[in-house]
Amino acid sequence: MSMFRFAACCTTAVLAGLAARAGASTPEAWAQAEREAAQACQEAAGLSEPTVAGNPVVFDDASGQTAVVIEGRYPQAHMQGREGRVLCLYDRISGLAHVAQWPRAEGRDEPSGK
Repeated sequence: MSMFRFAACCTTAVLAGLAARAGASTPEAWAQAEREAAQACQEAAGLSEPTVAGNPVVFDDASGQTAVVIEGRYPQAHMQGREGRVLCLYDRISGLAHVAQWPRAEGRDEPSGK
């Protein structure tokens, strides 16, 4: 391969990579990423009638995480349809969602253990 062809291939690859990154920053791309996080978190929550509470918190790309609070009702019979709330961490790279209980205490939002 000549040096010219090599340089042309490298330039094309770099420009394609930059275009892909730029496309990920469009309002449409952000909205799609939020929909994906919300859907994965609603499924992982294990609640009936799950809804997103508030706006997602998008961490930087080094973390790759988006935090979403999901509210719904516990489906287990012994819970008698009580309201439930979970904090979900969605990994934007793997698409996996992990949840933990997020109770309300004294009218304010606090993580478990405080």
